[in-house]
Amino acid sequence: MSTKEPTHHRPLNLAFRLAVVSMAAWSPSAWAQMGAVGFYEVASENVGNAAAGAGADPTTAAIAHFNPAGMANLPDGHHFSFGGQFLYSNFRWTADGDNEVEGSDHKGPIAVPNGGVYGAFDVHEQVRVGFAVTVPYGSRIHYDEGWAGRYHNQRSDLIGLQIMPTVSWKPLDWFSIGAGISGWVGILNQEYAVNNNVLPLGEPEDDGLITVDGTAGTVSGTVGVTFTPGESTIIGAVYRAPVRMNFKGTAVASGLGELTQLLVPEGEWDAEVGFTLPQSFNVSVYQGFFDKFAVLADVGWTDWSAFSENELDLGEIPLEDIDRQFDDTWRFGFGLHVLPIERLRIRTGFSFDSAPVSDKHRTADLPVGPAWRVAGGIEGQITDLFKIGAHYTAILPQGGEYDISQPAILEIEDFNVDYTGVLSGQYKAVLHVMTVTFGFTFD
Repeated sequence: MSTKEPTHHRPLNLAFRLAVVSMAAWSPSAWAQMGAVGFYEVASENVGNAAAGAGADPTTAAIAHFNPAGMANLPDGHHFSFGGQFLYSNFRWTADGDNEVEGSDHKGPIAVPNGGVYGAFDVHEQVRVGFAVTVPYGSRIHYDEGWAGRYHNQRSDLIGLQIMPTVSWKPLDWFSIGAGISGWVGILNQEYAVNNNVLPLGEPEDDGLITVDGTAGTVSGTVGVTFTPGESTIIGAVYRAPVRMNFKGTAVASGLGELTQLLVPEGEWDAEVGFTLPQSFNVSVYQGFFDKFAVLADVGWTDWSAFSENELDLGEIPLEDIDRQFDDTWRFGFGLHVLPIERLRIRTGFSFDSAPVSDKHRTADLPVGPAWRVAGGIEGQITDLFKIGAHYTAILPQGGEYDISQPAILEIEDFNVDYTGVLSGQYKAVLHVMTVTFGFTFD
């Protein structure tokens, strides 16, 4: 790889901070998770319950993902399931009177396919092994050309693949313990427009472009327990360890004007970004009644404040770390299973996630906030060995919209000008999550 030597460290530091900041945004589309930068919709039956009680639900092999200890509470036999999922939203951003950036509003679709594969297999009367293959992080945001926030983010594509082998052990009739080790692979591509008119000299020029590509790989751990104080009562608790991510890739600047190149010479740079996906703890409850319906609930905490600090490295170029000012989040969920006739299960549920960031610190690359989920689903047991289901979740921003008032990213004091100006407006969207699942049970 050829690397062009920078010659203007201080201005280059400022300009490239814009380019690399979003490489730290290891997240799905903000509209894919609303209250956090991770989401629960992983192509499983739990989509029909808004993931309420997912860490105790004994009706799906996807428990291997949500709480490995819960595999011990599945019915006898080997369990395997997979699902296909489609996430869609036609989200809008509209500038308000405080916006200082020239450009258009944005209105366009987000369409993200997803999938999940799960298994739980008997190896001993007290031991099960399993696995979960999921994509709990992924995005596809393509803003309109010329939108007002193009200097903050123009395009973002991300795949975050998790492969987790799991094991559960049930030493007592009322207690089980389980664990999983996750391997993570991340692929990131993002684009940002470059303001070629920072210096108010000469004729106006078209925007330049910075493209950031990176990959990452790491491992993390999950441990859980379940308690069954009654025949139809399951209480599950699961802890997920923090995940340290270090993306390595390149930042490429192109289409820069002559005056812009006095600040940022065109070329390619090695780029590294480090940050921590947070630890979390969740408690779930499943309570069945007369084999006809069940109540599910959960409460969870996520240490999103640990994600705030994003470390940046462009070799010899000195860069300051970025503080996103994230806060810890809380989640609450409630769901129902109803079995009106034999071989038919209806799911429903709702949940709420608090905001990981306040209005004044919300950014265009991660416009997250508090969100409600409302869900429903239906499953048919076609044979003793096979079932099929269809599930839906709507994710709604609390209050219908998120405000954003993002200060100018860079102020180049030597020339008394802003790189971006204040970006101010509102995001509006509802995300629709549609999932089809297939489950198999065999001896």
